[in-house]
Amino acid sequence: MNNRNYRYDVRCVHASAKGHWDLIFQSLAPALQEAIKRPGKHCPCPVHGGKDAFRLFPNYAENGACVCNTCGGKRDGLATLCWVNHWDFKTALSKVATVLGIQPTGRKLIEQTHQPAAYGCFSNQKLPLGQIYQGKLLSIQQDSYEVCLMDEHSQERVTLHEEDLQRGMGIAKCQVGDRVRLRLETRQEVKDVVKYEDFNCRGALRRMFHRNIWSVQKLSSPEEEAKEHTDQVRENRRRVEAIEKNWNLTSAFSWKNPEMKPMALYLRSRALLVRNPELISDVHFYGNEYYDNSQCFPAMIAAVRNLNGELVTLHKTYLSTDGHKADVSAPKRLSRLPDDRTINGCAIQLGKPDQVLAVAEGLETALSVAIATGFPCWSCLNAHGLQTVEIPACVRTVFIFADKDRSQTGQKAAKTLQNRLAQQGVLACIVSVEDEIPESAKGIDWNDVLREKVVTAFPVTRPVH
Repeated sequence: MNNRNYRYDVRCVHASAKGHWDLIFQSLAPALQEAIKRPGKHCPCPVHGGKDAFRLFPNYAENGACVCNTCGGKRDGLATLCWVNHWDFKTALSKVATVLGIQPTGRKLIEQTHQPAAYGCFSNQKLPLGQIYQGKLLSIQQDSYEVCLMDEHSQERVTLHEEDLQRGMGIAKCQVGDRVRLRLETRQEVKDVVKYEDFNCRGALRRMFHRNIWSVQKLSSPEEEAKEHTDQVRENRRRVEAIEKNWNLTSAFSWKNPEMKPMALYLRSRALLVRNPELISDVHFYGNEYYDNSQCFPAMIAAVRNLNGELVTLHKTYLSTDGHKADVSAPKRLSRLPDDRTINGCAIQLGKPDQVLAVAEGLETALSVAIATGFPCWSCLNAHGLQTVEIPACVRTVFIFADKDRSQTGQKAAKTLQNRLAQQGVLACIVSVEDEIPESAKGIDWNDVLREKVVTAFPVTRPVH
């Protein structure tokens, strides 16, 4: 990002905010208070409302990320603040910088009233970037900006003279005796003008100095950390077992099975008349899927797999008995992932590719493409998934069936994937919807095309031999 457009260095603000987004949100985003109390838990969306579509990620204090099943995900705290408070990026950047005590920088010089000797005299400027100190905090001297700790790796006493470090420790509420992790993230170059007046002489002194930007993290004790690790390993194992058990309870879909009528009606309503069972071998049905502790619904459940074909998580579409999406705030959900897993690169694999593979965002869109074109089509779940999906080595051509959004999100994601695949030597062709977006809609996708027209509206099809 070009920092010349802003009064604050974007990289410095990101580095200084790392690990402190909980405190920043408390100051700048009152709408997030309920989510802050229960990180990782679902609650009403601060923008569109509802019941439980929104959550802050469990480690949101690190980067400020969140996700809403309706509005989408926000990858960092600045994006979250822009969304929640309806700010532009410049406003969010300025507000966060102010909370963190970061001074403006840029072409205009900053006027200060204190003496030049104060600049840089309390900074270990020769410390290498990325330097980490971790251990017990022994003392904090406010008047001399001295921070002293016993480094648990080197077993040596470390003394730092850092005004900016003390500011970060204040935000993290660190106290003597705490176990802390300090990391020198970046160094900000600052220009200033100091005005002076001595007897009949007036003038201004121009000078440049550096500010060290630190991230400060308050840690648990080694014993507590070991217990937390053990608990997290146990919880991860429980989540893996729950995903596998849930999948084993589902049944392969059959149009002839009367118990699967909700899924059959739903597929028909979306014009998804699947005739090849192998195409939806990873899309099953379950009659009593828990939505919360008090509600169960029929559900269409799809396996989300990595490139090796390993089950990573489950994608659930909750249905009504008459074949519509269930009347809940988030009718589509993913099973909760273990902390050591990611869905980046994963997909719902509809069909086995040879040299040609189609990809799309949503499950219904991917099924539409597979039915209409005859190509296997993998559902990447959303725009971010489309950007990160991993393609098998055997594939030489990829057709990217992009969603058409007013926000351009789908189109941009498709272009990002195309560029990445080109670097890997894979031919990637973006297939765009030519129809105009209806006035009442945010976008249009290939399932809309299939429902409103016929399969001949798809410009790409597998040759018939």
